[in-house]
Amino acid sequence: MDNRPTEADLKSDNNVTFKRVSEATGCNAETVSEIWADLGMDLLDDPNELGDIREAERIYGSAAKHTRQVYNLLSGLPEAELERLNVARDKIITGYLDGLKELSQELEELYQQRNSVVERNKSTGGKDPRADALAELVARIFIKTGKKITFGQMDDEPTTDFCRAVKEVLVICDNKRHSPEELAPHTKWRSPAQKAFKRHRSNAN
Repeated sequence: MDNRPTEADLKSDNNVTFKRVSEATGCNAETVSEIWADLGMDLLDDPNELGDIREAERIYGSAAKHTRQVYNLLSGLPEAELERLNVARDKIITGYLDGLKELSQELEELYQQRNSVVERNKSTGGKDPRADALAELVARIFIKTGKKITFGQMDDEPTTDFCRAVKEVLVICDNKRHSPEELAPHTKWRSPAQKAFKRHRSNAN
């Protein structure tokens, strides 16, 4: 289950996530809230959960298709055959026709909803759109507050304020690429930080 804050939760200046991000980046919660909304952060999902969502999408799609097929086949039974079923008090087929139709519609709605999540989180080659967006969030906060965006690392640890902030924000926002059982489940900071640094290189001087 996704325990990250909802859009409604994130509107408050007292929001814990915004407060922690503001502390990590040296700004106020209102600035975090504004840039968060501008980037559409609430539309991006944790990549660690997308595998389950993709599997659910596949299952719902297949189930909806087969349920429709069963409904279409049974609803095509001749009237005389339906009468025979009624006389034989066999209510299983006749009684469940409407239920099958409703089930197929519900499965289709679930498929469409899960599909929309997958579509808005398209990624290739192991990329993490949400991690990149969080690094962009930090970059825009740095720009707005007049801080330099610089990139540096040693032994895979950040050595600049910007990189340290990206690493911390990824943890604060619980952005994960691996199962929670692994020792370091959160997304590696280096690639998202470096991409944001390159996008805003003019602000690094």
